[in-house]
Amino acid sequence: MGSISRRTFAILLMSAAVVTVGAVPAQSAVASAPDIPVLTGIRTGLHPTFDRIVLDFSGPQPQVSSRFVDELTQDGSGDIEWLTGAVFAEVHATPA
Repeated sequence: MGSISRRTFAILLMSAAVVTVGAVPAQSAVASAPDIPVLTGIRTGLHPTFDRIVLDFSGPQPQVSSRFVDELTQDGSGDIEWLTGAVFAEVHATPA
């Protein structure tokens, strides 16, 4: 094999294999967090025949449901949130 002995060549080949295997990224032991939508803004607009509410989310689009109610309740406690007005828009976004 010319000036390189077979033993030296084998050691170089094994070293290259170890370096190449070490360069492959390992699977992370920690599972990544699920991609959950994040509410980034709320915009409102008043128009002559309707009012508009826009919810801005980053990430995947959540499932959104809404309805008009005569009183709002606080998440968690269920206590009534006392606000001036006759009708309120109740909006739920899942998951968010």
